[in-house]
Amino acid sequence: MFRIVAEDTARTRLSRTPVGSPWPRRHLDFTPMAKPGWYPDPEGRPGHYRHWDGARWGVSTTRAPGAPDPTKPNLSLVPVIVVIGLVVIALTAWGLVRLPPLSGLTDATPPFSPLPVQDDGPIRSTPAALPSPSPLVDCPAVTPTTAAAAGRDRVVATGGGLAFDIPTGWEPSAYTVSRVLTDQAGAVRASPDGGSWISFLAVGEVGDLDGFGDIASAAHHVVDCHVTGGSFSGYDSHTVLESRATTVGGQDAWQVRVHATSTRAPGGGATFEAIAVDTGDADLSVFWGGIVDADPTGSDGLTTAVASLRTAR
Repeated sequence: MFRIVAEDTARTRLSRTPVGSPWPRRHLDFTPMAKPGWYPDPEGRPGHYRHWDGARWGVSTTRAPGAPDPTKPNLSLVPVIVVIGLVVIALTAWGLVRLPPLSGLTDATPPFSPLPVQDDGPIRSTPAALPSPSPLVDCPAVTPTTAAAAGRDRVVATGGGLAFDIPTGWEPSAYTVSRVLTDQAGAVRASPDGGSWISFLAVGEVGDLDGFGDIASAAHHVVDCHVTGGSFSGYDSHTVLESRATTVGGQDAWQVRVHATSTRAPGGGATFEAIAVDTGDADLSVFWGGIVDADPTGSDGLTTAVASLRTAR
């Protein structure tokens, strides 16, 4: 998903040799947080950790991430506490332990020192993205190209050695929706709010560029360069929904799905999906899609396109 500035005209395929100046991006953390454990506090409190049980965050934070799960009571201490309590009661009854007289307490000397109350703020129902400590790195500068002129009657998008069925309600397009892919073909769908944002589905290919040498890296960096490289205006944070090995047409592939939030996107963000496929060619084939949150049925089109994705060499 990106914001339209001006519609690209269809061009014949050009060289993929990097030209001009590269642009910076941040390398995102693509580790899904499905595994229970301690993670840096999603509310951003430095030095604090919060427990994730696989479905929800714990209520409190700690500075010792190796501590037990705070949602489970420490039953091992119960017998000790009970024994100590019984001993104190017995000694008190025999006059061997003298408790401080209540009459000696004043407002200035409370019976205990209250612990400071820490406001943990609102707890999110799903894990927030971990902040990436990675410095800015460059995306390769290529000349993004389209595979062919987009005919309005097309029902299949073919480019970069891949093809998918264009879903109902989507328009075949000659937009170049990624600045690192060549031989692009796809379809777009306008945002329901009538603004300048669109959802997109596309296929293309990426050469053996810096950082794009294997299917996992290629899928990750296609997302990196779009979401944090300026094409996704107002980027705020991201959550990895999926990052896994798969196959397309019997060929090895890597699938990445990310939800990114934005201060400018309608609906507050978008879902992006990249699938890099090794078709045996010198270049890697890539499916690339983005669905704006404000489009309630756009995800259906993404599901349809991915289900029909196939090799076309």
